[in-house]
Amino acid sequence: FRKRRGRSNLLPHQLRALQALARSKDLLVVQCDKNLGPAVIETATYVRRVLDDHLLDGETYRRLTKTEAESYHHTITTKLTRFIEKYGRDLGTEVWKFLEHHLAESTAFPVFYATIKIHKEPWATRPIVSCSGSLLYGLGVWVDTQLQKVATEQAAYFKSSVVLKEQLMNFDLPPGAKLFKADAVSMYTNIPTLPAIHDIALYLRTHAEEYPGVNVTALIEALTLIMLNNVFTFGDTYWLQVRGTAMGKPPAPPYPNIFFAIHEERSILPAFEENVPFYRRFIDDVFGIWLPSRWRVDDAANWQRFQDVMNSHRYAVGILGSL
Repeated sequence: FRKRRGRSNLLPHQLRALQALARSKDLLVVQCDKNLGPAVIETATYVRRVLDDHLLDGETYRRLTKTEAESYHHTITTKLTRFIEKYGRDLGTEVWKFLEHHLAESTAFPVFYATIKIHKEPWATRPIVSCSGSLLYGLGVWVDTQLQKVATEQAAYFKSSVVLKEQLMNFDLPPGAKLFKADAVSMYTNIPTLPAIHDIALYLRTHAEEYPGVNVTALIEALTLIMLNNVFTFGDTYWLQVRGTAMGKPPAPPYPNIFFAIHEERSILPAFEENVPFYRRFIDDVFGIWLPSRWRVDDAANWQRFQDVMNSHRYAVGILGSL
């Protein structure tokens, strides 16, 4: 058997164009949101939009010097080492070895990049932090698996569109019922870090008996370590995320899922039980059914109150249609 080099299906001028793009310092090939393929953008425009759209938001990000970033890295290494020494054997041999391996092999900072939302008018950018191979990646994966056990038990959770359809088919709805949707505005970055950690920790401690396979104490400590130390690079600059979490960073999405589920359990589902018999959420997209109140005046007031409660958590609510 003789290995042969495959023949390219590109024409010579197409191959030269791609090679020129790869060598260019002025152009970048970036990913588009929603798996819409690659896009070419001027490097200066890409950098400017990342800064303007995201990193220069002082409420969400803070720029660090290289010395500050290295200090964070040293502190994270120390705290992660102590965590493994404290909980490693209690979490099981496989988890212990997994965390030890990633601690020994991980040296790089996470990397920030943006995908392009070309389906939006005008186009926008989505912030993502690639954490694979970084110091807290292994711990984040473990936290993600633990939080998934909690997130999938929440009232608004559904596994797939097939399950959602089956659930909807079981409803016999009266005339005037309305389908509504809600979409969170920048869900990941708008989560207040310290209140979210507090609420999730309180929820886990209160419901610990419902999750016997979860080491709540270790999970809360690990979650706090991750959320308070999201340091990453963008080009040759260093940044700290001070609010919310980053898409692409475990334990997202179960972390925001649980935080919003707590709000739903406290403020939404009990208060609107008669009007909202069906409420489901997939990360930041809500789908539900609104049953009108007996009196039209009461219904208008209740609907407005429902929107106000949803919007207090940065949801934009809209009617899809009436049945």
